[in-house]
Amino acid sequence: MRAPEGALNAVTRREPGVAEPAGSSPTDNELSIQRMRASSGLLEACYRHGIQEATVNRIARTSGLSRAEFYEVFESWENCVGQTFDVAATRAALVTVPASREPSLVRSVRHGLLALLTFLDREPEMAWFLIVESLAADMITRRRRQRMLHQIADSVAQYARSKHAQLDQFTAESMLTVVLMSIHARLFQRGGPTESTKLVELLGPLMETLDRK
Repeated sequence: MRAPEGALNAVTRREPGVAEPAGSSPTDNELSIQRMRASSGLLEACYRHGIQEATVNRIARTSGLSRAEFYEVFESWENCVGQTFDVAATRAALVTVPASREPSLVRSVRHGLLALLTFLDREPEMAWFLIVESLAADMITRRRRQRMLHQIADSVAQYARSKHAQLDQFTAESMLTVVLMSIHARLFQRGGPTESTKLVELLGPLMETLDRK
């Protein structure tokens, strides 16, 4: 999930013959680009080597940044992991939540799941990071993950009550666990992350399983 080189070059390129002022600090725009590149480097390193091997040195090498540039935008490795998780989770939510606004609970769950699985298929590095590697991240990131899942389950339960459906918080969390376990298993089906693993194929089986709950 690298940023397009053309976009990066357009922002960071200086006019020929114009030297960078001595002692100048990066602009907000340049720092934003560095942050994006570092997060992309983390996602790629996790996807190819696992989070335990996604060191600052590897992230910097993968993203084309120096260690100094990495620490200009992230105070620590843990900070990079946590913020990258938040961005990835937010992007997933931005496609899933609108799709789940349907008049019936069944249609809401189906359309929300379809949007989520399609997003994860389109962003395999984010899928691997959100579903698999975040489980082996630092304690703060794991707590963020658990808090996010609790909030999703709570939202599903509240929506169900608004439609007069019988679905409590515990059942909603159980359903969410089933979804995540199924995605996790499919990602590992061929021994690791692979672009040929189509998560959207899980939609039918998942709906059947959730319907039994």
